[in-house]
Amino acid sequence: GGGGGGGGGGGDSFSGIGGCQCAVHAAGGSVSSSPVESTLASELAAYSALQDLLSRASALADLAEISAGVTPVTNGEKFSPVEVLALHVKALDVLQAALISSQRLAEPQAARVPPNLPAEAAVHAEVTRARFARLLQTAEQVRGSLLSGNSEGGGTSDGTVCVEELLYRHALSMGREAAVDELLGKLSTSYLLYQRAKLLLLQLAQEPLVGHADRAVLSKYAAGFAWRLYEISQKQKGGPRPASEGGNA
Repeated sequence: GGGGGGGGGGGDSFSGIGGCQCAVHAAGGSVSSSPVESTLASELAAYSALQDLLSRASALADLAEISAGVTPVTNGEKFSPVEVLALHVKALDVLQAALISSQRLAEPQAARVPPNLPAEAAVHAEVTRARFARLLQTAEQVRGSLLSGNSEGGGTSDGTVCVEELLYRHALSMGREAAVDELLGKLSTSYLLYQRAKLLLLQLAQEPLVGHADRAVLSKYAAGFAWRLYEISQKQKGGPRPASEGGNA
C-alpha cells in the first residue's frame, strides 16, 4: 500500500491550543491583471474557496449529527452532552460562514463571469441554510437539557470543552477506523471516514490559534488521508490523483 499517513498516533503530537476559541476564516481569492481576467480569476477563486469551506462545514455538521445520535456512530466514539453542544456550536459557526459566502456569490452582478456562478451559489446557500436550521434546533434541545440538569455535563470540571482537541481526537479516530475498514475491504465506509477525517484536520488547521508546528502535524495527517483516498479511488473506479498538498481529494 502507499503512504500510511492516515493511521493516527505515530510519533507526532498535537500540542493543543490555548483558549480553545471557535473561529472561521474563509480564504480569499487571488487577483490577476486585466479587468475581465481579474474578475474571472477572483470569482473562480472565491467559488473554489466556497467549495472548500462548504466541504469542511459539511464534515463538521456530520460529526455534530453523529454526536447527537441523529446519524449512526461509525467509529464507536461516545460523546458527552457538553461535547455534543460544543460540536454543534462549532459546526454552526462554520456553516454560517459558508452561508454568508454563498449568499455573496449568489448576488447577481453584471460583470460576473461565468454567469452560472450565482445560480450554483444560490443552491449552496439554500442547502446550507436548511442544514443550519436543523443543527440549531438540535443544539437548542441539547442546551435546554443541560440547563435543566437532565444530562451529565462531561468536559472539564467547569463544564467547558476544548473543541480543537475534540476535533483532533475524533479525526484521528476516524482515520484509524478507516484504515481497519480498508484492510477488511469495506472501501465505501473507509473512503467516507478518510474524507471526514481529512476535512476535520483541514478545518482545524484554519484556526488562528494553531501554531506552526501543530499546523505541520495536521497537514501531514491530512496529506496521508488524501493519499489513502486516492488509493481507494483507484481500487474502486480508477479516480484521478488528488492534489499533492492533500487539500482536495
